[in-house]
Amino acid sequence: MKASLFATNSDAKAVPSWVGTQSTFHSGIHDLAVADGKVFAGYGDYNINTGPVSLNSYSIATGAEKREVTGMPAEEIHTLRVWDGNVYAPNMDPRVSWTSPANYGLYDSATHLGSYVANTPFVHVFDSAELGGELFLAGSIQNPDKAEYGPTNTIAAIKKSVDGGATWTIERTAADDPTVLATYPGDGEYARYYWMSVVGGKLYTRASTMSATGAASLAFQYPGKDGVQHTAYNNTGLDVYTPGSGWSTVDPGPVIATLPHPYHADAVGSKIVFSKSTLRGDVVSVNGSAGLAAFDTTTGKYTTISGPGLSAVLDTYQDGGTTYMLANSLTAPAVYSSTDGSTWTKRADVSGITGNAESIAVSGSTVFIGTGAAAIYKATLPN
Repeated sequence: MKASLFATNSDAKAVPSWVGTQSTFHSGIHDLAVADGKVFAGYGDYNINTGPVSLNSYSIATGAEKREVTGMPAEEIHTLRVWDGNVYAPNMDPRVSWTSPANYGLYDSATHLGSYVANTPFVHVFDSAELGGELFLAGSIQNPDKAEYGPTNTIAAIKKSVDGGATWTIERTAADDPTVLATYPGDGEYARYYWMSVVGGKLYTRASTMSATGAASLAFQYPGKDGVQHTAYNNTGLDVYTPGSGWSTVDPGPVIATLPHPYHADAVGSKIVFSKSTLRGDVVSVNGSAGLAAFDTTTGKYTTISGPGLSAVLDTYQDGGTTYMLANSLTAPAVYSSTDGSTWTKRADVSGITGNAESIAVSGSTVFIGTGAAAIYKATLPN
């Protein structure tokens, strides 16, 4: 499948010289979405505090660029979601205080207008979801009440809106273990909800927290402010929201290993597929097994989906009932598709791309691929 240059994100390309060695990530197109005859792109780097960033779109017909939401007070747009035809761009790392409102960039397909929504405080917003007319935001917040939520200054949090995003309530929280923070004072607090996925009328998510004890396969290291690599553990359970019934917890048994959390999750049939475990696209594995990590909502267990090329998954994208996967290989990126999350069909190898492939979106038979050089390529899937 031959790809050709479709568009360039002018804001991602305009990387300031001081960004230096991180510039290839800052300039990358981290996620893509399709809505209202347009392709939307995310970029930025919250590790080195870039920004502000804009939510830019590109006409599918002409490739023309438009700033739909200009100058969001954000350091990065990493995960784009389309709910009811509207595009949500969570503010991954707001350039405001922890107590200031910070939600997401929004493109309304009915009015063809973009806006920045900021009406509830967040430290980070990593993902959004919609279920039964209710909106959800996942991330972390400053602890509003230590008597209710524990002694840590920040907590992982899911917030919910039942009025289209006008008002929000705290729905679910999780906190780091104070023992870990006491052992490594000054390291900061990392309790966060990084992802959400809706399957079978339920919302699934998992809090990432540092605990004093936990599954050995969930041990992870992080650089402390004292210059030393520290080891912490993550919780294993999944949080599940059922409309009308509220929240419950699932113990998935065998756990996702190698890294503490995925950054991107998509529903494929009855499975939740995890395609990225770090910002740079490292693969999530299950107990060290190569392949694509998934959670099967019918069995309540994690599993590994094996197959050629599936051990280097870069991104996934849902188009109707089909999920498409962008996987890397030694020779070229490849596109796979699945309707059930178990059987993946290789659709095509992709040629003609300059730079590393990072992200994918699909509209009908047209594939869009974002690269690490601020570019978006376009190709047509073979029958």
